[in-house]
Amino acid sequence: MKPSPAIQCTGLGKRYYLRDNDANPVKRLVRRITHRDQNLRQHWALRGIDLTINKGESVALLGINGSGKSTLLRMITGITPITEGGIEVNGRVGGIIDIGAGFHRDLTGYENIFLQGTLLGMTRPDIWRELKSIEEFCELGTFLNSPVRHYSSGMFLRLAFAIAVHTNPEIFIIDEALAVGDGYFMWKCMKKLEDMKEQGTTLLYVSHVPEMVESLCERAIWMHGGQVRADGDITDIVQEYQHFQFANLLDGDPKRSRPELSALIPYSRFGTGEINMRNVTICDSSGVRQRFFQPGQTLEVHFDAEAKNDRDNVSIFFFLERPGRSVSMADSNQYGTTYSLKQGTTRLKLQIPALPFRAGPYFMTVALGDADDYGILYDAHQKIYSFTITDPDATAEQFSNGFLIQPTLISQSARQNQIQ
Repeated sequence: MKPSPAIQCTGLGKRYYLRDNDANPVKRLVRRITHRDQNLRQHWALRGIDLTINKGESVALLGINGSGKSTLLRMITGITPITEGGIEVNGRVGGIIDIGAGFHRDLTGYENIFLQGTLLGMTRPDIWRELKSIEEFCELGTFLNSPVRHYSSGMFLRLAFAIAVHTNPEIFIIDEALAVGDGYFMWKCMKKLEDMKEQGTTLLYVSHVPEMVESLCERAIWMHGGQVRADGDITDIVQEYQHFQFANLLDGDPKRSRPELSALIPYSRFGTGEINMRNVTICDSSGVRQRFFQPGQTLEVHFDAEAKNDRDNVSIFFFLERPGRSVSMADSNQYGTTYSLKQGTTRLKLQIPALPFRAGPYFMTVALGDADDYGILYDAHQKIYSFTITDPDATAEQFSNGFLIQPTLISQSARQNQIQ
């Protein structure tokens, strides 16, 4: 039986008119008096979008800022008018496009529950029936008696999400809203979205955290330049998107920035550039590229080290993190292994014989530096690489901060001298 579409876009396009800067005050004055604006130019935020999202599907929208994701969501929800093409939406639409949209800042949280609920299509008896559940979900307590102008962005999110999920939508849309929530509330929202997914709700989710959407969605649509660049399995599209994101970052030499500045940038690359790391891949013990592992499985990191000149006393640094928490760290010098790299390219491999960690997403940092001076890093790729450990039975944390693993570090030119 052919699936029924929840959202169908045909030749969809949205055009805006942009005004170029004109520094000449006389020209600006003439333009205002004559009402002739010759500096206007067309900008297509979206064009030629053909999409079908079936009922019950959970779909992630990926793309850099300005790629057209929010415009598409606004057109689906009817906020933004269509320039060309058409959209067919079959089902009640709910969700969060803008945090705080639809709220009256001078009304209390309780009053806004009734206002927002009415705007989202709920009757007054419906709102009274769901009120206690909304109170429990948002966990704002006595703040619901206060005007929402005093709310933080996180409190706005709590109230907006709680109201939206209790409207019983058939299509639920989220545009990056969960990014402002604290860790506990994000977990709570994800659990609720999983429940809605199991009940057959169609989910359309925009996020810049691929690991988050991978756990919820089966399909991803990658948008770029106002068009669909790729559409398919979530794992394949996320991998393509990440490669695209980091292509410019990994091209050429690392930036000569101070290493401590990297703490302000989640994904970054820095170093002196005397040695460059290329073609970094995460593999299994057979050397096959992998993104999913199980506890106890062997993980390998393969990469090329391109030295501009002969360099002695080179150490490999390795850091493993879960979101917001250090998990493991190691460097080859700790285990008595440093490298003398000749000018040119040397293939290196780092091996973790048995992953001793719990299930979940992990971010990896790999760096090459001076074994005698930890302040000198030739090339550091900070949290650019990720993998996921999948094991539904692993519930207890088996690691602590600062836990050291002893990897095997192998140089292609010295494979006989493996450090176990």
